[in-house]
Amino acid sequence: MDSLTHIIIGAATGQVMLGKKEGNKALLWGAIAGNIPDFDAAFSLLFSPASSVLMHRGFSHSILFALIISPLLGFLIAKLVKSKDTWQWIGLTLVAILTHSAIDCLNTYGTGIFEPFSKLRVAYDTMPIVDLLFLVPILITMAFALFFSNKSKARNILSIAVLAFSFAYFGYSISVKEILNKRVTAQLNQEGIPYNRFITAPLPLTNFIWLIVAEDNQGFNYGYQSIFDKSLPNYKYIKKNDNLLGDYATSPHVKDLQRFTKGFYSVENTNGKIYLNDLRFGGLDLKSNDWFVFSFEISGDTANPNISRSHPNRKINGNNFIAYWESLKNEKSH
Repeated sequence: MDSLTHIIIGAATGQVMLGKKEGNKALLWGAIAGNIPDFDAAFSLLFSPASSVLMHRGFSHSILFALIISPLLGFLIAKLVKSKDTWQWIGLTLVAILTHSAIDCLNTYGTGIFEPFSKLRVAYDTMPIVDLLFLVPILITMAFALFFSNKSKARNILSIAVLAFSFAYFGYSISVKEILNKRVTAQLNQEGIPYNRFITAPLPLTNFIWLIVAEDNQGFNYGYQSIFDKSLPNYKYIKKNDNLLGDYATSPHVKDLQRFTKGFYSVENTNGKIYLNDLRFGGLDLKSNDWFVFSFEISGDTANPNISRSHPNRKINGNNFIAYWESLKNEKSH
């Protein structure tokens, strides 16, 4: 999830666990601890795009990392706030960090909670990285809680409300996905559309419009569906084009990209340049089937290729977000 969501949930956790005893210090350190795993984003800038996508939400989001860093951070916090109860701060940091990782498992990106023992990246594909219908209510509620004294009953109740709403919304998103998966399975079988597997994932900013990617032996049927619309999506077919990788296919860096995408990718040759597109995130243009958030240019030596992030004609900017929002409104109205 986005950093603001983690800060809010971390702050609410701090208030509920230690607010009555430690006041604003609990809220502050809960917010900080709740965002600790995402500091890996700064270090990922030091690595190649192929390595950085796997480093982000890797070991820093693992259970082992939480068990290692929590005693260290808890001890440091206790020293800074001059508290004799180190264990309470260890407990807060452990809960906040593990909660962060658990929430990130709901996104499509993938979270390495079992690293370094397993390369499995857990992704339930039930929450977009930013969901305004979720973020705005918890932001307003937590902001309102700050108007009350740091040890008041009202602040504690509002913090509990933030956590209760959060986990209820997570449960709702999982239920929506289960219902949608059954609907998609029935639709594909009814229409005779062949598939080996498929994924469903909510689009950015909303839980109302979902991306559907159904893989067959040659490529993918790719479309969008509103949770309010039971009609068959207008699928567009995208060929996988694995053959375009040529000798690049043996490169460890390219294999990292393939692992990151979980096999849901297409390859294209644009003006003599090779691009690998991650299909799991969709794009900001719902009317196009060739605009992807994650697109990697592969060039140079086949044994050690240069890999750069983002297609040059697919920059994310304000105009694209405006067009995307208009597309969302149109989809909801269908």
